[in-house]
Amino acid sequence: MSLVSTLTEAAAPRPAQWHEPEPDFFVGSRRGDFIGSIEKTAVGTFVAFDGLSTPVGRYPSLAEAQRALTILAGGDSGLDERSTRLAQLIATVAGTVSIFLLAGASSLPL
Repeated sequence: MSLVSTLTEAAAPRPAQWHEPEPDFFVGSRRGDFIGSIEKTAVGTFVAFDGLSTPVGRYPSLAEAQRALTILAGGDSGLDERSTRLAQLIATVAGTVSIFLLAGASSLPL
């Protein structure tokens, strides 16, 4: 596996997974972390609760409630801390190599 494909895979968004353990009650997780729950009300709206069971909003559709909790739980980047550090390290090395190549190229006679 090449470095580029490894970074591409690490940077790919990891969608939240939703389950319905009881009728009209949904729970979500991403990368094994609980992100919240959603309950359908008697009037057909959906109330979203964060990972600490704090209500965060009422939404007209399940999809909107799921999207809100996914964003609240850390956005859609899907990068974990290790992947972020790896990407920063690679960017630093690439920048350093570029500086040395530029310095070497500028010392060549025209």
